[in-house]
Amino acid sequence: AFDRSHLEDLLTAEPMDIVQAFREVHGLQLVYRPEVMRDICEWVASEGDNMIFIYGGDDPWTAAAIELDGSTNSIRIINPGSGHDADIRALSGTGRTQVFSALEQWLGVSIN
Repeated sequence: AFDRSHLEDLLTAEPMDIVQAFREVHGLQLVYRPEVMRDICEWVASEGDNMIFIYGGDDPWTAAAIELDGSTNSIRIINPGSGHDADIRALSGTGRTQVFSALEQWLGVSIN
């Protein structure tokens, strides 16, 4: 969803069908292990610094949004009125200020 034309000479990966990537490939049997996602969520909440999670307020997937417990400097924004397409470009007001302030702090640069 982002313009990456200025990076084309740096990209070496072949385009991939993302749906195919999650199917059985070359006879491999995929096994669903729900504990893996729980481990990831726990790590993100307790150790995952410098992450920004942006969710749409009208997106049903927001019901499964990551829960942050304050152990990290990561932030979670729920953008009112946005759906599944919520991203940094759609932010305004407090959410936009919070995201850009965090980025300035983490990167040590000023964002105009």
